[in-house]
Amino acid sequence: VIIDLSGDVLARGVRPLAQIAAGEIVNILIEMSEVLLATTRTSDGSFLGIGLGLPGNFGSFGTHLQAHEAFAGLNGTAIYESLSVNSKWSVFLENDGTAAALGEYLFGNHPDVQTLFLIHIGYGLGGGAVLSGRPYRGVNGNACLPGALFPYGQPRPTLQDLESHLTANALTLAAVEENLSELALRPGPVTEWLDRAADQLSLVVRVASGMFDP
Repeated sequence: VIIDLSGDVLARGVRPLAQIAAGEIVNILIEMSEVLLATTRTSDGSFLGIGLGLPGNFGSFGTHLQAHEAFAGLNGTAIYESLSVNSKWSVFLENDGTAAALGEYLFGNHPDVQTLFLIHIGYGLGGGAVLSGRPYRGVNGNACLPGALFPYGQPRPTLQDLESHLTANALTLAAVEENLSELALRPGPVTEWLDRAADQLSLVVRVASGMFDP
């Protein structure tokens, strides 16, 4: 996906992976970026770079990734080294929640806001903070992750948990997306999950407010 600084999607594409290896992923990223850039008529000079999102934590901030077991081929320094060697752009490893919080701070049209906490809901539950105008990362880049409040194996306010909940009730994400306006109002599996997730997210908001006073 190619987006501009306002968040508008300019182009998108999908490419299946034969194997999850750092070298293959980087080659595909570079190839797809060139193809998609051509469709948007974006010059290299205005292209800021590539963002790669995947689940995991940092072992040491900036170079060493503790990737999810499903992405074992990207563990350690493999993805950083492959990007550094094969791409022509500067390489930065960043927590996705911190990246999102920094993007909201810089481009979210909040001129008077210097401190914010962003909750990032994906297949996991992430977050990021900007404190007094500076992103807060912690020692290893793993700070501000509210998913730690909800252990794995227990109900969590995440898309992965939603998918499991729907599967247990003979539904799929695709079916819910097609009928969301109806299912979200009618008592059933979707509203059950939404009510529970709302309670869990209110806890996240209370903790973040108590810790950071955004």
